[in-house]
Amino acid sequence: MSPHSLTCEADTNGSHGYVYLTIYPAE
Repeated sequence: MSPHSLTCEADTNGSHGYVYLTIYPAE
């Protein structure tokens, strides 16, 4: 649930791509 919120926030910032790549390998 934590990563989901981060993705939502990042989407608003327009940098979801960067966060996505960071969350994927981080998981």
